[in-house]
Amino acid sequence: MQTEQIKLSRIRSNTGNPRTITSDRFNRLVDSILVFPKMLELRPIVHDGKFTVLGGNQRRQALVTISKMTPEQLAQRLSTLDDYRRKTEGERRWLVEWWGNWLGNPFAYVVSAADLSGEERRQFVIKDNVSYGSWDYDMLANAWDSTKLGDWGVNVWDSSKAVQGAPGATNEPGGKTSDRQSGSERRKENEKEQEQATVGGDRATMDSLTIAYRPEQRDELERMLGIRIRKSAYTFNEIRNNQHKD
Repeated sequence: MQTEQIKLSRIRSNTGNPRTITSDRFNRLVDSILVFPKMLELRPIVHDGKFTVLGGNQRRQALVTISKMTPEQLAQRLSTLDDYRRKTEGERRWLVEWWGNWLGNPFAYVVSAADLSGEERRQFVIKDNVSYGSWDYDMLANAWDSTKLGDWGVNVWDSSKAVQGAPGATNEPGGKTSDRQSGSERRKENEKEQEQATVGGDRATMDSLTIAYRPEQRDELERMLGIRIRKSAYTFNEIRNNQHKD
């Protein structure tokens, strides 16, 4: 299969795609694409041969959102992102120029799956969105910066928000809770993610709490949880039963 570059306007959204995304995560996706457009060619949109999306519906919509920005709005949004601010002056200039050119002729990288049968296309829509793996949060905490992980769409524990009493808070660009989503929406999203996990398409109750933290945050977490942290995952009952015993 060969990757092509075509006009964004030729690609049609798949209205039969059951995958949804919250407004908060969608905005994170837009920001992620803005600071790393090279990812678009590495992860092309898959279409059915007639340019209806089979895989990459949200990336297409993110590009549509970006295409409606003015060059000034795009540059302003980039300037608010930590990943952008961490770049060199030359890298920032290249990024602004790249998107300025893109806005003049919005395009997307695509791959055709025209050879798939109707049943295979239906399978692809689902299987492309299924995640069979899970994060090793100890490795994430030790090898990656938690703020960057939050910017890239990984839900991680934000101890500064916990101290301020924001339940279930996760990192947002710049280490701040996004003002694009209300507090109640954030709470509902995190409560839903805590209550249920999707595993191979089946819904399973999730009764454990996994926390990603840097070594220097351990004492602070132990004070907040009221337990001695000896492993990376606890059930809620374990935390409740072991609070203040050590």
